[in-house]
Order: sequence, then structure tokens, then C-alpha cells
Amino acid sequence: MTPLRASKIAVGMWALTVAIACSKSAPSGDGGADADGGAPDGGDVSPPGPSFAVGARHNCAIFGGGAVRCWGDNSAGQLGRPPSFDPLATYSVDLGVGRRASGVYAGQFHTCATLEDGALKCWGDNSFAQLGLGDLVNRGDGMLAMGDGLPVVDLGTGARAVALALGGAASCALLKDGRVKCWGDPYQGATGHGDIEPRGGVPGTMGDNLPSVNLGSHDGVPFEVKAIEAFEYHSFCAILDGGGPNTSGLKCWGSNDYCELGIGSHEGGLGAEATSLGNALPWIDIGTTAAGAVRKAVAMAAGFQSICVLGDDGAVKCWGTNRSGELGLGTIGDPRSCVPEDMGNAGLVVLPAPATAIAARKEHVCALLATGHVTCWGVNAHGELGTGDTANRLGPSEPLVFEAGFTPLRLALGDDHACALSAQDRVKCWGSNEYGQLGAPADGDRLAPGPDVRLRGAAAAALAAGTDHTCAILFGGGVVKCWGRNDEGQLGLGDRTNRGDGPDQMGDALPAVALGTAATAVAAGRAHTCARLASGAVTCWGANDAGQLGLGTTTSSLVPAAAPVALPGPAATLAAGDDFTCATLTDGRAFCWGAGGRGQLGTGDPADRSAPAVAVALPGKARDVTAGAHHACARLENQTVACWGANDAGQLGLGDQEDRPRPVIVPLGSARAAAVASRQGTTCVLFDDHRTTCWGANSRGQLGLGDARDRAAPPAAPLDLGTARRATAIAVGGEFACALLDTRQAKCWGDNLINELGAPLRGLAYGDGPNEMGDFLAAAVQGGGRTVAALAAGRAHACALLDTGDVRCWGDNGRGQLGLGDADLHSLFNAPSGVVDLGKPAP
Repeated sequence: MTPLRASKIAVGMWALTVAIACSKSAPSGDGGADADGGAPDGGDVSPPGPSFAVGARHNCAIFGGGAVRCWGDNSAGQLGRPPSFDPLATYSVDLGVGRRASGVYAGQFHTCATLEDGALKCWGDNSFAQLGLGDLVNRGDGMLAMGDGLPVVDLGTGARAVALALGGAASCALLKDGRVKCWGDPYQGATGHGDIEPRGGVPGTMGDNLPSVNLGSHDGVPFEVKAIEAFEYHSFCAILDGGGPNTSGLKCWGSNDYCELGIGSHEGGLGAEATSLGNALPWIDIGTTAAGAVRKAVAMAAGFQSICVLGDDGAVKCWGTNRSGELGLGTIGDPRSCVPEDMGNAGLVVLPAPATAIAARKEHVCALLATGHVTCWGVNAHGELGTGDTANRLGPSEPLVFEAGFTPLRLALGDDHACALSAQDRVKCWGSNEYGQLGAPADGDRLAPGPDVRLRGAAAAALAAGTDHTCAILFGGGVVKCWGRNDEGQLGLGDRTNRGDGPDQMGDALPAVALGTAATAVAAGRAHTCARLASGAVTCWGANDAGQLGLGTTTSSLVPAAAPVALPGPAATLAAGDDFTCATLTDGRAFCWGAGGRGQLGTGDPADRSAPAVAVALPGKARDVTAGAHHACARLENQTVACWGANDAGQLGLGDQEDRPRPVIVPLGSARAAAVASRQGTTCVLFDDHRTTCWGANSRGQLGLGDARDRAAPPAAPLDLGTARRATAIAVGGEFACALLDTRQAKCWGDNLINELGAPLRGLAYGDGPNEMGDFLAAAVQGGGRTVAALAAGRAHACALLDTGDVRCWGDNGRGQLGLGDADLHSLFNAPSGVVDLGKPAP
């Protein structure tokens, strides 16, 4: 599982699972958050905020790599689905290339994310300028761009949001310096500007022109805001620091139509006039503790026109409208806090134990108790109280029942549904599922906590692509899973059945390769696979007609061999050709075994070897090795490259087409190799100055030189990958090649007959004609704002390891090698491929 911030929550959905960072999230309802997230005093990294947010009928979560995923209702674009061909549109909200979320917040029908660089982005309903973008146009509904086209919210020079409170029609941001700024619908002073002038809907009303809310001061020093909370209807509250021992620390402003401000009267519009703000804005009286001290507010959770406040002694007090028993007083009827007698210690919710967290939305409330139990009250028409029925509760319910091992840590409520996040990295939701907000197909209400929500699959740490199969090492445990073609047992699963080309074959249904210990590297050939284990041992499986499994026999194996390859030392790197295998050892020696008829074993003769008996005759110590169909190259300690084996297309780079049974140094001049990659009859080198050059077979333009002529020597000019673009990694496929750029995006060139290039390119090949490289060549589209961490290329498919730890593949899928549960053709123009489901992470 991808490592995350302070604590983690792993969830899963639709055959996908996720790790959600839950570091210092707000204990209150989703509309608001606590500012104290452990923020650094300086720097450009925002403190972590809540990683799970619930709107009226949608949910959002942060998972690996700061990615945000949203699901449920998208009537106003609150899920952030972009227009055009985005293969990850339903998987990851596109916040912009390289943008990572540090916190996610949900209003009724809009969503915002604080980013790690301190920026704030919002999308969804903008009818009242609640997005703060200078207009009234929705974002995320497919009409306007997300990603880099979605503007950041301008909060002023140097201002950084550390927490948000999102109401139905207005939004507030708690800034790092303790101020609060609000925008959107100013009804009855909800935005706290001392007037009812709208902000955020026209240019010039945000940024430095947006005033802070005046919440008062002591001896001329403004109170510092610690947390903010939004009602769904035109009111906000804040917990302040510096009010002294005789105040609750709580102030509220905006609409008071149902006495929701807690001031003991019907007086409304606090915030609509400057005279009602500052020190004139009253402290809210929430009573005294059993010890006689003034009770301090530590958390808030607001519904439609009511609010519950958690005191520092675990007591909960609610006020405002009480149409469905949401105040937890055992009755329904008139609002509370309309007279002074309703405040103080009057009307505390009678709980069986002190509360440690609360959540509210619309007309229902839930509390997490110190005993670990959850109790809820209010409306229950869709089972949102989780009690197994649809009967309203006018006071705290019996404890909700969770399956053994699920310990609630935080609660988040929607209009008609609720979710609990656990300390065991899990999420469960219940209530209405009309819009799929429970993280499952919309199949009816769920009256009690049910299965874990699933968001994504296990994260991968490394990839390898064989001719028509793919393997991944899962993050955190070294587990190997393989999918695609399996006619020779190359998937290591004990049979010859393909995986990934039919339904119900991926995710948890895809078995792991039974290695018995953790793998640290994997290499895939034409029909065999090898893994380096944590001990440095190597084990192989699949086809063995030439001895490529290194077992001393030519008997194939459908599972990893019981005995490791008999290497004279621990392996450092692996490479697999069509029917041979090579390994470098930690001492710099290299050994190859399997077919040797073209000299690909590098031992000076054409003999096959079913075990690694003779070292490759290298002119120096090897750092790593790569294998083509029948040739191999090693990058040496001095950063030169030596190649050997088949040379019919000039793939050895020696200026001729003669095979070499022993390694020969490739004439690269003074250039120093940082990486070398091969497949079939093509070789590419990435130099330490980030230039890239390729030679050998070029029938489809895979050398990127503007023609289809083979090259027997390294070209003088490097590949043109675009203006100022540099490569950081390379991968070579059958008749195409890819480079990972410094932008963390991938560009591929060569054959595109089966969409191997992964880009919006309709031509059958690129790089075989003039002016098809450089800025003209489009990058492989990942979508969702995702970046690429590593690449692997097979015969006619490629896979990317994304910044989230997810795997996404494109190209040929005839044997299920894309891992999508079918054998269909996928392209950006026809069913773009999504992430590969690798099952839930290991506990």
C-alpha cells in the first residue's frame, strides 16, 4: 500500500481498494475542519487536511500520491469529471499535472481540495459563486476544463487555506495566519463582511479585495481561529483561541431563521452589518462542566439549520431547528436557542458515555463515544442512522453494529447517507444509495453499516512486460501478480489459462504467484518470467524449451521452481529475452542461460545452457543488463555499454550486422550511459545528460529518426522529444519505444497499429516519417492529472506505474495483457483503458 501521512484508511469499491490518509482530520461534520493539522511554520507545503469528505449525495477521498476520487451524485459537477477523452475520469479528479491534494472538503453540491503547494481548487455547483472563481459557472460537469484549466481560488497575497467550511451556497477558508475569508451568497450576512454584497461571482471581488471576517480581538490582537463549520443554510461558526477562561470560544454568524446561531434570540443577520461583528458578535453559551468551569467548544457539526457542539468534557449540546429530532432531546417541535434559557446547560444530549467526535448533515447527527460505540439520532427515512430500520430517533440510538475488527475513528454524514472511517484502514457507508454514494452500484438503501467501500486496488512498486503478459510487484509485501497470455505457464499460476481477458479474473480473483517470500524485481520474456527474491536468489517459471528457467533441464514449469537458479552469488538485476535470461550479481559479474545459438549468452560460443555455468565475458563490472529477442547489453561500472548476441538489424550498435558471441563495447564516444533498454532487435540508451539515442531495427520508426531504415550504429543526433524536454527513463517494445520525460509524462513512438503509443494519434506509425517527433508527438494520455513513475513495454502493449502506485496499460489486449477483464481493443477513441485492479492490499 502506498505510504501516506500520519494515519491511513484503506477502502475499496467496485473491485478496487485505496489507502486514504486520515491525518489530523476534522472530528466534526464534513462541512468544516480543524486548522491544527501540524502545519509547518514556513515552506510551500500545506498541512494535511481531512482525507474523506461527504457532500449531500457524493463522497470524495484522497488516496495514493495525493490523488482525489469522487463518486455519487454529479448533477452539478461535484465529482469533477472532465470533458474529452480522459481514461481516468471516473478514477481521479484532474487537479492539474503534478498537483497533489492535502485535504478534501465537500459542500452540498460542490467540492474543494487544498493542494500540497498551498493552492486551493474548487469545482461543482457555482450558482452563488461558492467556488470563488469570479463567475457563476459550474466546473467539473464536463462543460469547462478541469486540470490545469481549473483556476485556483485567489485568497490574497501569500494567503494559504489550511481548512475549509463549505455551506450550500457559500464557502469559508481558514487561513494559515488564523484569519477567515468567506465568499458566495451573503444572505443575512453569512459571508461575514458587514454587508450583503456578493463576493466571488465577478472579477475583482476575491484575492486581496476579499476582506477577512472580523471575529473580535483582545487588547487589539485578533482572536486566532482554530476551526470553522458551515451550516447547509447561510450560517457559519468558528472556534476561537484567546477568548479567555470565561468564554466557550465559539462564535456564529449569518442567518438565524431557526435560532441556529445559539444566541438565545431570533435576532438574525449577524454579519450583515459591521456593527454586529468583531467584539459585538457574542460568544455562545454552551454551559459549564461538572467541575464548574466554562465548557469549551472543541468540535462542531452543523446540519441544515441546526448545529451540535462537542465540549471539552465530552458533552454534546445541539440547537436550531428540531423537525426530526436532530437536537437529540427526545422531542420534535420548536427550534432551540430562541430564548436565553435554551442555552447554557439546558438541553444537553443525554449520552451513555462522553463523545469524542460528532458529525451532522441535514436533519441527522451521529456521535462517536469514548467507548468506541457510535450512536445516531434524527431523521432515518433511508436508514442513514445505521440502526437497521427506517424509524426516526428523537434521542441517541442504540449503538450501531459493525462487524468484528471494525473500530470507528471518524464519522462523515451526507443528506441521506453516512460513513464511518476506522482505525483499521477501512470505510463503511450506509443509508441512501440512489446515486451510488455508498460506493456500490445504486441498488437500494442500506439500513446498517455494510461491506467496506472500495476505491482502488493494491499499489504496485514495480512492473515488467513480457511479449504478451504483464507482471507487477505489489507495494509493501513483495507479492507478484501476473496477467495476460499464459499458454506456457508464464503467469506462474499452475495452469495455462490466460488471465485478464475475461470478467472476474482480476482484483482479488487474480492469484498471486506462490513465491513464498518477497520479490524485489521481476523480468518477463516471451513466455517465461523470473523474479529476484529479497535474499538475492532468482526463481523462474514458464517456458523452458531452451533452459531459460535456469533449472539444469528443459522441462517447463507452470509455477516457480522449487529450487532457485544456481547463481554463484546474489543477483542485483534481471533481464529476460525471448528464450534466455540474464542476471547481474552484486559483485558485478553477469550470467546468462537458456538459448545461445545467436551468441546471446555472451560466453563466446553458440551453445544453449540450462543453468548459469559460465560468466559473460564482460570487459568490466556490470551495473545492470537488458535483453532483446536474441541479444543483450550491459551497462558497465564506468557507464559504457557492451552488447552481444544477434545483430541482424544492427542492434549491437557496432556498425555491422554480424552476431557477436562475446560482449563488445558500443562506440558512444565520451557519452556516459545512465540506462540501456532493449527488446526484439532494437536498443536504446539514456545518457546521464538525459539525451536518448536508439539503434537497430526500425521497420516502424521505433528509432524515432523520421524514416524506417535500420541503423547499425548509434546515430549522431539524439532523439527529439520536444522543446526543452529531457528523458529520465526508457522502455523498448516490439516495434515501438517509450521515454519517461522530466514532466513525468510518457512519450512513445514507432508502431501504432494497435494503439501502442497510448496517445490521441490515429496514424499507424509515428517516427517513420519527417516531423513526427518532438513537439508534434503527443504524450501518452494518463488522465486524471496523474503522472508516471515508471514504464514497461511488451511486444505491442505498454504499462505505466502511476504516481498513485496504480498501473495503467494500453495497446494490444488480445490476451488480456491490459488487465481490464476483456480482450477488446482499447484506445482513447474507443473505451480508454483504466487502472488495473490488483485486488485489495495485504493487511
